[in-house]
Amino acid sequence: MKATTNAFPTTHLQALGGSGNQYGGPGTIYLEGSSGLGTLAIDNGNHNGAVAGLMEGQYQFDEIHLTGYGHLQVFGATSVLTLSNDTLTGDGTAWLIDEGVTIAPTDFTFGGAVLAVQGELSGPQAITTTGSGGLQLYASTPWHSGVYTFTTVTVGSGTTLGMIPFNNGDTNYADDYGVELRVQNLTVESDATISADGQGYASTMGPGAGIGAGFNQSGSGGGYGGRGGQSGNGYAGGPAYGDLYYPAQLGSGGGSANGYAGGAGGGAIRLIVSDTLSVSGTISANGGNGGAGPYWSYSGGGAGGSIWIDAGEIAGTGLARSLGGSAVGNGGSGAGGRIAIYAQTNVFSGTLQAQGGSGGYQAGGAGTVFIWDAQSTNGTLIVNNSGYSGPATVLPTSDYAFDRWLLSGYGKVQTDVTSTLTLTNQSVDGDGTGELVAYGVINAPADFAVVSYTLRVRGDLTGIQTLSVGESGAASGRVALYAGTPWHSDMYTFTSVTVESGGQLWLAPSISDNGIYTDDYGVELRVQNLTVEANATILADGLGYGSSAGPGAGAPGGGFGNAGGGGYGGRGGQGSGGMAGGLPYGDPYQPRLLGSGGSAADSIPGGAGGGAIHLIASTSLIVSGTISANGNIGSVG
Repeated sequence: MKATTNAFPTTHLQALGGSGNQYGGPGTIYLEGSSGLGTLAIDNGNHNGAVAGLMEGQYQFDEIHLTGYGHLQVFGATSVLTLSNDTLTGDGTAWLIDEGVTIAPTDFTFGGAVLAVQGELSGPQAITTTGSGGLQLYASTPWHSGVYTFTTVTVGSGTTLGMIPFNNGDTNYADDYGVELRVQNLTVESDATISADGQGYASTMGPGAGIGAGFNQSGSGGGYGGRGGQSGNGYAGGPAYGDLYYPAQLGSGGGSANGYAGGAGGGAIRLIVSDTLSVSGTISANGGNGGAGPYWSYSGGGAGGSIWIDAGEIAGTGLARSLGGSAVGNGGSGAGGRIAIYAQTNVFSGTLQAQGGSGGYQAGGAGTVFIWDAQSTNGTLIVNNSGYSGPATVLPTSDYAFDRWLLSGYGKVQTDVTSTLTLTNQSVDGDGTGELVAYGVINAPADFAVVSYTLRVRGDLTGIQTLSVGESGAASGRVALYAGTPWHSDMYTFTSVTVESGGQLWLAPSISDNGIYTDDYGVELRVQNLTVEANATILADGLGYGSSAGPGAGAPGGGFGNAGGGGYGGRGGQGSGGMAGGLPYGDPYQPRLLGSGGSAADSIPGGAGGGAIHLIASTSLIVSGTISANGNIGSVG
């Protein structure tokens, strides 16, 4: 429509797409005024469907007005679209997608629609998004790869800066990568977002992909910073992978279920800010949620992705998160992703989150958050699963000596047999729910205290002479010593051990599970002085032989008969229907054997027997608390 003076209401002009399985794309409405450039108006009546299109060419308008999900795509890599600060307007529901070159002013301010740069953005040094809509940057386009460089970027309130990674779709995941944004100053205002949510690997894809399931089964969660959650039919969650110091990989997808896709993983965000990064809004690389498929099948959640930040200064009260996607029913939730922040000055007082998804059969394992600033030597590692007990967060093979470990919200960290941990009395803190499980070597000071977390020594513990477990008035401290590990066998020797009020020292035996019970043994603890304070415990409860196992296992039950109890120091109790209890065995003078399990009845397991505790205190043993090796209670079918 061309007119020198146009008083006709533009709301009376329509070029809507038709309805169907997907709404058709709108048509174009061009209004030419006295300037000659005119207005291009696109509206689809609030129906989110296909796009309107401009064929390959060169375009410049006084105004591009996009409303009611009226998306516009400029086709062709050789197209050129010239924008000014006032060109793009709209209600925030529509996208302007440009496959060619978008030319804009040096200081470029826009809003009202999402500008998706699938080609090249030429000209801007300072970018500000305002009002609604935002900017979408792609790691790989026909014109561009990887890195975007500007002087300043301000993500205004109500807008989103989307960061879309490159993923070539094959199973060589090493050549996929996210967007890298290099700026002097980056501001994320309140109610603004930098997002790579759901932009990682699709369902059942990625190095930590969840396992897909068939009819009446459920998929497991995707892994990345931690292991994905297990599904209800026993499929293990996807494994952890990647670098906690320099996280750049994409999160893996959750397992599908009977053809219903699992959640996609989170993408990868890389920010290099030479001066100041101010975050009052959100930086997010979350995994997608699983869902309910047909015939009682539930798909797994996707794992969180990567956020890697280098900044001169980081400030603000906002949020950076890389959460695993949640599941429902018997699906497994996705693991948390990885966040690493390096800043010479860190005055950020907001929230950092990398927990696994909740819900479903099992929560995803927590991801990792690593923080370094100029006051650090080795930085801080945070593992927090927000109160959900999921799989452990397995650290890549390496030697670790963080300035501080923060383990809370049932965050569990596991290291492998070739890794070495160096700990100090001040280096590990938590709320009493976190665990550090070391299959390698732990180096610790001569006087060592474990407070507010659980330390499981599945490898070896070196350097300690005086061990203190727990602290009155603090969150619970626990230490588990294992009789047989790849690095250690049977005996632990200290000068003194004190289990303080609220503390627990677990002594776990070595059980070969070969049916030959003579080669199984408990922990032998040798000390000069051993103190168990009031409300403190040394225990091996339920750590003996499992259900129906051991020299004194009870007779199994079945039908309407109940199984017999396990025997050791005495005979186990008889079950109803004449099922005999297990026979006594062992040495009353030097009891070293493990207690036998009660037998199962109709596949309902019996209680495990108690373990074995051998304490040798050359000077004194003071017990005001409890030393316990009880058997467990049997189950009710």
